[in-house]
Amino acid sequence: MALWPFSRKSDDTLTAASVNIMEEGPAVYRARSGEDSWQKETWRHYDICGELRYATNWISNAISLADMHAAEMDPQTGLVTGPTDNPQVQAAASLVLGGSDKRPQAQATIATNWQIAGECFIIVRPQRGLPDEWIILSSTEVSERSGTFTYSDPFTGKKITLTSRDKLIRHWNPHPSRQAHADSAVRAALPVLMEIERTSQNIAARLVSRLASNGVWLLPQEIDFPKSDTDPSGPAGVMQWLARAGEAAMSDVGQASSQMPLVMQIPGELIPSSTTKVDFASELSAEVLSLRESAIKRLALSLDMPMEIMTGMGDSNHWSAWQVEEAAYKIHVAPILDRLSESLTTQYLRPVLAQMGVANPERYILAFDTTEIISRPNRTEELLTLYDKRLISDDFMRGEAGIPDSATPTEEERTRRLLEELVRTDTALISDPAVRDCMEIDCDITQTGAGGEATTDPASAEDNVRALPSRPAQQEESDEPDAGLVAAAELAVFDALSRAGARMLTREFRGQYSDTPKHELYRTLPVTVSEEMSQKLLAESFAFTDTVADAAGMDRHRLRYGLRAYTDDLLLRKEPHRRSELIATLKTYGYGRG
Repeated sequence: MALWPFSRKSDDTLTAASVNIMEEGPAVYRARSGEDSWQKETWRHYDICGELRYATNWISNAISLADMHAAEMDPQTGLVTGPTDNPQVQAAASLVLGGSDKRPQAQATIATNWQIAGECFIIVRPQRGLPDEWIILSSTEVSERSGTFTYSDPFTGKKITLTSRDKLIRHWNPHPSRQAHADSAVRAALPVLMEIERTSQNIAARLVSRLASNGVWLLPQEIDFPKSDTDPSGPAGVMQWLARAGEAAMSDVGQASSQMPLVMQIPGELIPSSTTKVDFASELSAEVLSLRESAIKRLALSLDMPMEIMTGMGDSNHWSAWQVEEAAYKIHVAPILDRLSESLTTQYLRPVLAQMGVANPERYILAFDTTEIISRPNRTEELLTLYDKRLISDDFMRGEAGIPDSATPTEEERTRRLLEELVRTDTALISDPAVRDCMEIDCDITQTGAGGEATTDPASAEDNVRALPSRPAQQEESDEPDAGLVAAAELAVFDALSRAGARMLTREFRGQYSDTPKHELYRTLPVTVSEEMSQKLLAESFAFTDTVADAAGMDRHRLRYGLRAYTDDLLLRKEPHRRSELIATLKTYGYGRG
């Protein structure tokens, strides 16, 4: 789980610009005013420029996915150590930004205002008998007059007056030269946005003028054409006639008549041939299109996000695309979360904790779980290979897979799994009582000595599907697979089912099925397994069946294929393992036929 902030110190963090105006007074509010014309212009471009809206919403949507919670800080280092167990702090944090249902939208609104206008207002209004009401407003929706603050309700538009019980938190990105004023990347991009607007208008105007007429057809004066009695003579008449023709063409651009050329008469000697067409339209200037494309690239460079995200990933693959998105998170998304965390912690959480009587409220902070913001490509196969070669640790493997520390196996489980691996290669080990005890096998297996045959209680073995009989030292000719082969095959099936269960235990199910053995999860989880999914769930299973096949005198490929087909069928049908069906599978796939 990734927490933000997770490596900041309280004494050297870039403090987020935030203030509770209701406590500080009108002078603090007035210090921000005087330069809001640029903010209005940035909002205008947000409304008309699709490229700007896309870039802004990309960041805002990422911010909305961050999960806020209360965390504790080490008083010595100032570092966040992890989520807090204090129920009072957890209760206070659960109400921030309107609770878990409203918080994603509130975070997105804050992020959008932060990027466009560089500031927003967060209003917290206590409600009798109900949780606090949280309202996120832009800088244009709050006003002050004679020390009284009012705001426009975002849904009704009504003017509402704030009281001394309310909190009016200004959250802003300070301008480096005048830190009481807000700043944003879009402010610096306003000239570029103007270029995009003007070039788009130019292209649109060319299209409209092209639709108005399909040119003029010049005819010699000797050729007559119909003329209205009301048309004046001279150039004025010509212009009126052209305007009337253009209006008619634009009234219904879908009709063929709108593409017919106009007809005019001039002296024949001025026309090179008997009929000449003069085209009003010019080709759309490639230069204008190039200017707009260049302006869009400049906009992508100006905004707080990687250029590749706004202009497209191009020839990137899923790995390089992920690296771009991770860079966007670290450089552009994380700072917004950092400043929002600090603002809400200092202006709301700690004052509330102090009112609640919580000891040392300064040790608590609002942090974010950013797991949902960026998901890495699936590296399961690569990680398993590195893990099997002992190149990565258990903790790293669990962290990369998103598995909590509570899922760590006990020492007894580790021992049992190690024994299972050893029994796959040497099935005679199962006859050792100490081995069976560690593997929790409660059936009796008796070895009669060299050349003898191990025996087992059939009733006990049939009742317990995990009872694994040993392979006899010698096997007489028989149509039935020997007990050792069945035991090894059974272990391979349980191992494959355990792998499948672990992979099916995604985040939404973790913590809910701790009492269910992994090899039984496929029957318990509410997941329908498809054939394609089954292939992924069983990846890298049956790695040791070749050794078993050699010992049993079976064809390696047939044994591996048979066990995989049997396990695949269990997953698809959600049926429990039955030893009798496994034995039938071994017969079907060539027991005793090397």
